[in-house]
Amino acid sequence: MSPGTGLDVSGGVGGAGAELDDLDHAVTVLHRGAADLEDAVTGLDLGRSLVLGIDGVLADPGSVLALEGELVALRHELQRLAESTEGLSRLVAACATGYRTAEEAERHRWAALGALVGSADPLLVTAGWVVTRNVSAWRRSSPDTGGGAPSAAGTPAGTAAGPPGGPPGGLQLPADPPGPGLSGWLPDSADPQLSRAPGGPVPALPGPALHGPSAPGGPHPGAAQHPDGMTLLGRLVGPGEEPFFGMLAAALVGPAALVAPAAPLLAGRAARAGAAQGIGTSRRTVVVPEPVPPAQAAAGPPAGVGDLFRRIGETAGAPGSALHVRVERTTHADGSRSAVVYLPGTEDWSTGSSNPASLDAILRGVAGDRSAYTDAVLQAVERAGVGADEPVMLAGYSLGGVVAAQMAADPAVRSRVDVQAVVTAGAPIGHVDLPSHVQALALEHTEDLVPALDGIANTALESHQVTVRAPTPGQLGAHALEGYALLGDAVDGSDDVSLTASREATGRFFAGPGSTSVVTEVEARRVSR
Repeated sequence: MSPGTGLDVSGGVGGAGAELDDLDHAVTVLHRGAADLEDAVTGLDLGRSLVLGIDGVLADPGSVLALEGELVALRHELQRLAESTEGLSRLVAACATGYRTAEEAERHRWAALGALVGSADPLLVTAGWVVTRNVSAWRRSSPDTGGGAPSAAGTPAGTAAGPPGGPPGGLQLPADPPGPGLSGWLPDSADPQLSRAPGGPVPALPGPALHGPSAPGGPHPGAAQHPDGMTLLGRLVGPGEEPFFGMLAAALVGPAALVAPAAPLLAGRAARAGAAQGIGTSRRTVVVPEPVPPAQAAAGPPAGVGDLFRRIGETAGAPGSALHVRVERTTHADGSRSAVVYLPGTEDWSTGSSNPASLDAILRGVAGDRSAYTDAVLQAVERAGVGADEPVMLAGYSLGGVVAAQMAADPAVRSRVDVQAVVTAGAPIGHVDLPSHVQALALEHTEDLVPALDGIANTALESHQVTVRAPTPGQLGAHALEGYALLGDAVDGSDDVSLTASREATGRFFAGPGSTSVVTEVEARRVSR
């Protein structure tokens, strides 16, 4: 957590990855030190052999023996130090490897959970049957079981149930009290309703009857909510089929858990196999230039990360059903140039759409495959006149972020475009292995589920990749672009060591003294083969 900012920053030069790199360097130094000590031991052995030469012994035998003792002691000390150094290097290397393994396991925790649930599928089937059957039986069971007070039907003749809290068993009356009625037991002024005929039942006492769960024979607590005693599943399929369908539902959990983590891989293979057979949507696009509003064209280079996402919003807000991609080339005071490409999110949730930013691009992007969106970006960069050796930053929101990361990791794309930086917001890019020369910054809201759609968290062990997570600001939606623009402003103002290093590494793409920019925008539509 970055102090005082509420930003959870992971990765970068201030993250665990940089510390592990330092440990790797320390292991190398320790290995070299151990090797040097071994060389010193060898040298001492050679010196000891020379000392023990015949000339030395004849000249001063006592001194030779004393020097030999010192050399032997020094050799043992150097040998012990060499072994300790080698052991320390192995320990440090083991600790670094263990941390990296734990981090990778944490990133792939959902896949591990899926494998665990999938392997337990036989137990889930049995549990589904047992639980469904027993819950149904319990809800249809008699409410009078369970050892309550005896009901009126079970009360022996001549026994009246006493009031709540009274003595157990109630008031015992003889079967035939002396005299007519109860006159032998009650005064003559007693209520005649309390009298009974000999051998007849005890008349009911005046007052409200007892009801509810505490009363003997009262209704079941859930009777009002479930008068027929059946669960929702029982009402849908019938009480007789309820356990079977419960078992079937549990049986489907295991395969679903196994398949879900591998969904991107399966989707990618299916898309490529379909393309090889001429099945699926085209990845070709046609782009035409679009005029840029004068105020936006004259705004100058972006001032920071917050500006990147506001300009993505301006690009995505362009009218029409086609995808709009904007390229901003900046010329700096020293004559050098750089370019920023703005990539909006999903604009069409259908398949086979003429808009490249559609569901097809989502499926291909999560699967790690190129889409028509990729082709549109490449054509936009060429239309803007960006040279092959000109540094390029790809800034993308949601689907645009996935496309940006995929392009940065694609060698075929990098042979045409010099992608040196990627900035994303609300994008699932944990499955993308970015090259070490690409500086990456990913923004995520803690409540936003979209960045987790690929099931793999962003790595925190690479010094060139930084992930910033923070709560959604105000009343904005968790995936709202406006909220990510505000998070970008917070990143610009943070003094976190990783974010400071990221700003320095990507400074060429932002406004500086004497810098100017030219904006090119294209409209892209998917075309058939």
